[in-house]
Amino acid sequence: MVEMVVKMQPVRKVVIIGLGLIGGSLGLAWKRVGAVEEIVGVDNNVKVCRRAEQLGAVHFATTEISKAVKDAQVIILAVPVEKMIGLAKLIVRHMPENCIVSDVGSTKSGLVKSLNQIFARKGVYIGGHPMAGSEVAGIEGADPYLFENAAYILTPDQEETLAFKTINYLVGNLGAKKMVMSPLEHDKIVAAVSHLPHVVAAALVNTVGEVEKEWARTLMLAAGGFRDTTRIASGSPDLWQGICITNKEHLISVIDLLQNNLALFKNSLLNDGHDKIEDFFVRARDTRENIPAKRRGFLPQVFDLVVIVPDEPGVIGSLAQLLGQQDINIADIEILRVREGEGGTIRLGVQSDEAMDKAKVLLEKAGYSVRKL
Repeated sequence: MVEMVVKMQPVRKVVIIGLGLIGGSLGLAWKRVGAVEEIVGVDNNVKVCRRAEQLGAVHFATTEISKAVKDAQVIILAVPVEKMIGLAKLIVRHMPENCIVSDVGSTKSGLVKSLNQIFARKGVYIGGHPMAGSEVAGIEGADPYLFENAAYILTPDQEETLAFKTINYLVGNLGAKKMVMSPLEHDKIVAAVSHLPHVVAAALVNTVGEVEKEWARTLMLAAGGFRDTTRIASGSPDLWQGICITNKEHLISVIDLLQNNLALFKNSLLNDGHDKIEDFFVRARDTRENIPAKRRGFLPQVFDLVVIVPDEPGVIGSLAQLLGQQDINIADIEILRVREGEGGTIRLGVQSDEAMDKAKVLLEKAGYSVRKL
């Protein structure tokens, strides 16, 4: 269930341990809206600490965990899942009584059980997982809007506590949409909608890589569909091996389902089963239509226009200015195709059917070729 965030005073001090993409983005988001009075970052890389300060992701960064956590109100563990238990054992020796601890780990069942036991004697642990990411890893990829309208899953033992309300407040101030579920439900679901897609994307790239060995121009012909399908394969190999290992039981289960689907499709091909092949794609199309919203899970409905534009400087700015003058807000934008020196195709998303129709008329009057998606 998605709920509105509880109104509270800013949190006095949050310590973010791990200043990568997620940790850095958390700091940027909370600083931007003033949700936290003091954000302290911790990372074992001094250069990353200094860069986080330069980017404004934290007020101060250090490599000394004991110094950072000694008076923390909230501690966020933003390190790989396999490192969290060892880190927790160190933190608990130095953190104050009644401190609230959360994490951003992509798997929860084993982690929640272990961290609850470690932190129970001095504070409260509430498991968390923001369903957001980027191909740009590390602090350089940090983005204050990374969590905007993304699902942020929490796995608390109890919801009616001050600790939960505090974490709920912080999540709401990221622009994220909170969901509460059990660790087991979380791990089963993310195995299917997050972990399996990464495995499939990597397998697809590896398969095409094998074809490339025989037909050297294969990758040259990898067009937009292939790039879009395999974009997530650019994620950190080290991070993803840890995620897959810590959720292997549920991941293996959905891999079995995928293999069954591929086997059925292969059998239909072998037997020239035209109807079954069509049904395979029909079921996929219909299931995909049931995904809430067109982009990320909770993003409000977006109405799309495709605009053909010339390849010239400032063309995107011109589109934005033209629509902005008529109070039409661009909610989403994507460059679909570009032919250098000639032109390209841009997808514009607006927030209502009325705005879409109005934008289409304006753009066509300005000489652009426009169609609705």
